[in-house]
Amino acid sequence: MDPVCRPLYRAAAGLLVLLLTGPAGAGQAGGRFYVAPSGQDTFTGHLAGLDGKGDGPFVTLGRARDAVRQHKAAGKADGMAVGDTHPQTVPGATPPEADHWERAAGLALTITGIALGVVALVAGFTGCVLPMLPGPLLGYLSLLCLQFTGVHDYGVLVLVALGGLSVVVIVVDNVVALLGIKVTGGSKAALVGGGIGVVVGLFAFPPIGIILGPLLGAVIAELIAGNTAKKAFAAGFGSLLGFLCGTLMKTVVTTVIAGFFIWGLVMGA
Repeated sequence: MDPVCRPLYRAAAGLLVLLLTGPAGAGQAGGRFYVAPSGQDTFTGHLAGLDGKGDGPFVTLGRARDAVRQHKAAGKADGMAVGDTHPQTVPGATPPEADHWERAAGLALTITGIALGVVALVAGFTGCVLPMLPGPLLGYLSLLCLQFTGVHDYGVLVLVALGGLSVVVIVVDNVVALLGIKVTGGSKAALVGGGIGVVVGLFAFPPIGIILGPLLGAVIAELIAGNTAKKAFAAGFGSLLGFLCGTLMKTVVTTVIAGFFIWGLVMGA
């Protein structure tokens, strides 16, 4: 607890004791109800600190107030009081200050995992369009970010299945791009030109450049390689067809991964 707030916390606890049990009850040395930032309102409240076995102090004064009232109504209020756990320690218990820093570190780790996951997911969707980026694999990293920062446990089966699917789609994407050009009689020049065309088209004249880029890139590459215009345009069409099929596959898989990412956020909240 913040040292500045601790005196106020003690004063409020003492006032609550005086109001509920009277001066005599507050001064008794019998059993006490304890309130501390590291506690939980589901605990018994009879311990000054966490015992590591699922018990410890309350976390709110309201819960301690209700407990005092219940004991008072049952004729057991004598000797009951609400105490501040800061100056007291329990063997094996976690000090309130240490518990506070643990929670802060856990929150920072969670925020980091979510932020990195979002970045990976955005990069994944970007990679569905840009041929040099493995979109589904980048998106898959978003799940690993949540897994290893403790936000959500997907389990081995989900991680292996989605990881394997991402790898398969990347391989199939390369095969489809090559087949699209080979079937139309194109060469490796069309494959390289189509890839360059995607990048140039995406940044030079989006969004139509995503469609025209691989087409024009493959055509220009084939013409530079010395092929006829007819063969160049056929290769350009094959490059465009392969690009669209590969993009569709990668986008579908990355969208599925995004669904698991959002599901992990909801379940981990």
